[in-house]
Amino acid sequence: MSFVSIFTSISPSTSFAVLADSILSWYLPALGAVLFLQSKSQIVFFMKIICCCCLFVTIGGVVSFLIHRNVFLALLPSWIVDAMLQNSPAFERMISGGVSDRNGMYRSESIFGVSLSFAEFEAMILCIGYFFILDKGTIYSKLIGFLTVASVGIGVFVSGSRGGYMASIVGSAAFCAIMIARSLRFGGRSLVPGIVLSTALIGFALLLTAVFTVPAVHNRVLGGGADRYSDEARIEQWELGIPKIQSNPITGHGLGMGGVVVGYHADTPNPTIDSYVLSILVETGVPGLVFFVGIVVFGVITGLKIALIDGGSSGVMASALAGSIAAFGFYRIALSQLENFTLFFLIVALVMNLNTQIKKEVTSTAVARTA
Repeated sequence: MSFVSIFTSISPSTSFAVLADSILSWYLPALGAVLFLQSKSQIVFFMKIICCCCLFVTIGGVVSFLIHRNVFLALLPSWIVDAMLQNSPAFERMISGGVSDRNGMYRSESIFGVSLSFAEFEAMILCIGYFFILDKGTIYSKLIGFLTVASVGIGVFVSGSRGGYMASIVGSAAFCAIMIARSLRFGGRSLVPGIVLSTALIGFALLLTAVFTVPAVHNRVLGGGADRYSDEARIEQWELGIPKIQSNPITGHGLGMGGVVVGYHADTPNPTIDSYVLSILVETGVPGLVFFVGIVVFGVITGLKIALIDGGSSGVMASALAGSIAAFGFYRIALSQLENFTLFFLIVALVMNLNTQIKKEVTSTAVARTA
């Protein structure tokens, strides 16, 4: 649908450029992962690389939070900054956006353009950290898991993004639900399913209690008075966008043109939209949204299927990847920035590879039994 939207775009050349960038930045890396990560050990190694990247990104975010300035931009030589300001509108927005804060606290962006993308990245990595903690691997692997989970919590905090908390909760809930289903399927008469279920329920009960009774936690997760302006802005964007969607619900108004078409703060050089759901509906129509939701659902369902087929570490890995995809899909309701799409498609590719591995194992086992 992205390609088709070019023909009804208000700026076909811009939409074509966005499509080309998407192919190079999202689909080609995912295709590479599908073609070259052919074994479980390779997938695990790649997930460890992702966790190490998470640690680096979090450290950068913490330093930025402490100095109230993007440390990565501060390290760039002035001549590079000047050149990027002339050639990159996105970079210009980062520089001219000023200090981002909420409720008097600086909101760190780390390596990202906005703090929300930073929080989304952290939320997507959380369940991968769970996998390394629970997997029957080495102490080194478990250490990576604990450090990753801790860094995610710190990263979401310094980002100041309530969506980061909520996406982390959604991803964790999906992971726990799948793990409980696995325990019920493979646990037999073991007490493990009951222990896992009880622990998960107690944990979420304590979390919900804190959210609704502790003001500081409530403001962090659900937002306080200062966040109502953000909510009102999203409502206004939908009010402006619905007529645009209705005018062309099939092919949309062109990939990458959502902000211009909706016209929220049209007086700014590069108007944007907060919700990816609204953005994709305006840009590529209803079929585009269906396609995107289909990818998210495919990733989660495939991960669930693997988790219920394999009683070993592959099932735990699939549960973690499904939780990561669920966290990303949830955050798309309130975030339209595309900075984490490469990671999203890489995770979907890992699920596809893992599914292929499981099918081969099942087939080889069936052949061995009949022999």
